[in-house]
Amino acid sequence: MSYQVKYSKKNTIKNIKLLKIKKFYSQRGKLFSLEHLKVKLKNSSPISIKRIFITYGNSKYFRGNHAHKKCNQFLICINGRIKIKLTDMFQKNKEYIISSSKNKGVFIPKLIWNKIYFLKKNSILLVICDYKYDRKKEYIENYNNFIQGKFW
Repeated sequence: MSYQVKYSKKNTIKNIKLLKIKKFYSQRGKLFSLEHLKVKLKNSSPISIKRIFITYGNSKYFRGNHAHKKCNQFLICINGRIKIKLTDMFQKNKEYIISSSKNKGVFIPKLIWNKIYFLKKNSILLVICDYKYDRKKEYIENYNNFIQGKFW
């Protein structure tokens, strides 16, 4: 059984954000701080951290290739260069390239399809989520169902 989805203005390409991360340098190295980071969409609360994970991949392949029903994510490249391709349910697209040399990360609201490409060998992605891992109930893994809103 599938249901049509009522889309919120919060779950479109317009609400994907490239956010600056505080970076501190010294002769001992670099420190990236998320302490003062606030991700707030209109009419919503800031995200609270429920899960953090690190992923890396082969540059010949991509990761992701899904959307989330409930989970907002903040992606930070901690090594190398990573391309993130994003599509909303209206099939509007946006693409970002993030790297460990820049102090920026990408906030992705729920109901946004993502594909992640590791552009350099040994690229590493840090992902901060506001929802626990639940692949069966939370992931949308069929793109045609996603754009048709047939996943509830």
